[in-house]
Order: sequence, then C-alpha cells, then structure tokens
Amino acid sequence: MVPVAGNNLVTGSSTAIILAIPLLVLIGLAPQSDLWTWLVLLLITVYFSFLLLLLLKLKKRQKKENLNQG
Repeated sequence: MVPVAGNNLVTGSSTAIILAIPLLVLIGLAPQSDLWTWLVLLLITVYFSFLLLLLLKLKKRQKKENLNQG
C-alpha cells in the first residue's frame, strides 16, 4: 500500500500541536515582567534540551535495534 501524503500531514500537525502547547503558554507569560521573560527563556531552554535528549536517545535505541536485527 502506498502511503498517502495527507496521513503524514495529519500526524506531523498533531505532533507539532502537542509539542507547542507548553511554548504557547510560556510565551503568553513572558511580557508580564522582566522576571517572567528570563524565567520563560530558561524554561524554554530546558524544554528544548529535554526534547533533544529524548530524540537522540530514541535514535540511538533504534540504531541499536537495527544492528541487532541485521
């Protein structure tokens, strides 16, 4: 069966929405004061670091599984 491009769009959009919700909430808090601006910057940095580490860990695990199969 040939994959339909629309399926990829729906999956990608849903994932983007789920990952962006915390960012939208934080960005709404940032203009309230200088303290909130720096706090939001710190929290977004931590959030992106977490996502990056998770992505790298999953990629490493997938590569290890592929080596064990082949």
